[in-house]
Amino acid sequence: IKRKVLVAARDKQSRELVNNLVMVTSSLPEEGKTFTSVNLALSLSAEREVQVLLMDCDLHRPTVQNFFEGAGASGLSELLSKGMTDIQGMVHRCDSIPNLGVLFAGKHTDNSPELVASTTMHNLLLATAKRYRDQIVIIDTPPALTSFEPAILAHDVHQAILVVSSQRSGRGQVEKSLDSISACRNISLLFNRASKWEQRDTGYYYNYGPKPDVAQV
Repeated sequence: IKRKVLVAARDKQSRELVNNLVMVTSSLPEEGKTFTSVNLALSLSAEREVQVLLMDCDLHRPTVQNFFEGAGASGLSELLSKGMTDIQGMVHRCDSIPNLGVLFAGKHTDNSPELVASTTMHNLLLATAKRYRDQIVIIDTPPALTSFEPAILAHDVHQAILVVSSQRSGRGQVEKSLDSISACRNISLLFNRASKWEQRDTGYYYNYGPKPDVAQV
């Protein structure tokens, strides 16, 4: 997954990360979008000469903070509430993973949809993308069918990953989600929680078995 993200992000001539804003969403809650966002950020941070910023843009149900010790209370909501577009002072660096920084969602606010849809958010993403050409920004958003934020952010991000969980989202729901984020020019589907994959001579075969206890990507 990270290879495809990196190839799409790099300019073929300069090798700079020009398409470096990557949104991760899903159709419905509990499909593994945050699981995917965190693990993709960790995987990308293992690359040399690549900095990674993980941004929790799910101001409704922020869960990125659950994966990190010492998560701060301040974050994206404070920046947007103050009209600030410089993220530098709010990014938390990971001591054990030098290449990884995290911008947490921040304190709960009742006007989170308006904040994400604001001009400040647009300018924040634009400034972040241009200022850090050696950085991939992974943006964890709310589900596309439960909020309009992914549809708004789709106009600003360069890549979008729609996480589709096995036996969770129906075809109609996936199609509606894709339509809602169609403003993004590069959309990929990630099939999550596959019960079992079996390799045969003709390729890979999906077996509908018992649902696993642990999500698998």
